[in-house]
Amino acid sequence: MRVTTTFLISILFTATAYASGKVTIVQAEDASALLPAGKKLGPKAEGCSVNAAGIIHATDGSNIINLRDGTVALKGPGSADVNATSWLASSRFLKNGDLIAGDAVGHKVFLVQKGQDPNSPQVLFQSDKFLQPNDMAVTGCGRYLYFSGMNYTSDSIAGESGELGWIDLWKAPVNRKLNKVSKQVLADGKVYRSNGIEVIDKGGQEFVYLTSAQNVNDSVVSTQIIKFTIDKTTGEPKSPTVALDIGKYLEEHEILAQADLIKAGMDPDGMRADLAGNLYMTLNAFKAVLRWNTETGEGVLAELKTVFFPTNLELGGQNGDEVYVVGKCEGNKVSCVDVIKFGGQNVGRAFAYQNGLGKKVKRGEWRA
Repeated sequence: MRVTTTFLISILFTATAYASGKVTIVQAEDASALLPAGKKLGPKAEGCSVNAAGIIHATDGSNIINLRDGTVALKGPGSADVNATSWLASSRFLKNGDLIAGDAVGHKVFLVQKGQDPNSPQVLFQSDKFLQPNDMAVTGCGRYLYFSGMNYTSDSIAGESGELGWIDLWKAPVNRKLNKVSKQVLADGKVYRSNGIEVIDKGGQEFVYLTSAQNVNDSVVSTQIIKFTIDKTTGEPKSPTVALDIGKYLEEHEILAQADLIKAGMDPDGMRADLAGNLYMTLNAFKAVLRWNTETGEGVLAELKTVFFPTNLELGGQNGDEVYVVGKCEGNKVSCVDVIKFGGQNVGRAFAYQNGLGKKVKRGEWRA
């Protein structure tokens, strides 16, 4: 059975819906009526997060904004313009309801505790040793916070162009330090520019999944997801392996030729997970989101409705099982928000842990 769909980025491809369920196609819906404040993000929408109520938040570079009512949940230190000294690139709600935001230019992580004035965030952590940070992910118990980062150059170097770091939130602030996966380990794992990041639990063992994109002569020639095993004692991500080669996967399933990916400069960008072990990733050169099952390899491709350049996503809504995607609308002047209803009641990981639906732990996370 063949299904044809057009992604309006001047690329036409044929997608195959296999009887085995290997790859299927779904359509997203416009979510502007549900999250009207998405239009207020300008062209810089990024860094999605979800609170315990299932409400999606995102950053416009300067602030973290509640996309339902438009209120500022965390105010950054400055305006994210071309001369910015601050750029909020990511956000996450912790299990206790605290909100954190990663400042990719200021090399900081800001914190607004639950009930705290959002206009006066604390600095949770800062270090000049950060490449950025770009995006963030946290373990199920709330102990280890992981960061991605990149140095964009025309030719990426494995182990140099990307970064994977972490801190232990259970340590007192004075004892907290930035740990980094060594450049040699990153190089051996074929990590180039790193952007999207997520943690998934499989039978009590947690793993970090990290995007990697390689540039050659200012063209993206390889896009992969790298899997690290988390050391249960230290939190260190170890033993990197290529979990998914996105280009090969899309080509093998007749979604899109790798030559078209290279031509478009596609990067895997924002990445989130559900409790069923599915990874959701934005394909930012296309109007598309890929859901890929880390156990079975089954994929679902979602064609977006109003988002033409998706940057980030998160699972939310009343039951935490709807995927909300932010990014630039057609014309690149303002941001749009779409929603994907994949079905199957696959609850998002961040929503689940805030609502006590995830892995139980003996110790609560650190609070300031």
